[in-house]
Amino acid sequence: MSAADDVLLTESIGQVLRRQARDNGARRAVAWEADGALRWLTYAQLAARAAAVARTLADREPGERVAVWGRNCVDWVLLEYACALRGLILAPFNTAWTDAEAAAAFELAAPAVCTCWRNNALRSRQGTELTEPPAGA
Repeated sequence: MSAADDVLLTESIGQVLRRQARDNGARRAVAWEADGALRWLTYAQLAARAAAVARTLADREPGERVAVWGRNCVDWVLLEYACALRGLILAPFNTAWTDAEAAAAFELAAPAVCTCWRNNALRSRQGTELTEPPAGA
């Protein structure tokens, strides 16, 4: 086992993101297509934007669940890293679920916050905007 393998066993996802931002800040971390153009965030940008989303979740206690109900997009990734930075548990909800399936999942997961997309921005159930609308929305 290499030293790099050992690090993966001892660091949380949030710690890995912080380390990547520090050590590889200018490298591309995530890419997506919007309006026919390829867009990306560097590790430094990803960490900064995830930290901004994490600040909107500052009233949540580590270990609480955050439900995410939305399409695959860069905001989903930001929320996932924001939860990791805050010690929150991401609970993905499938947008194809029936109302009964979603209600059962909500009851089982008992999320402290439920997020969804409205007007092309990720918002909490209370309507708080968590991210800016993605580019090209």
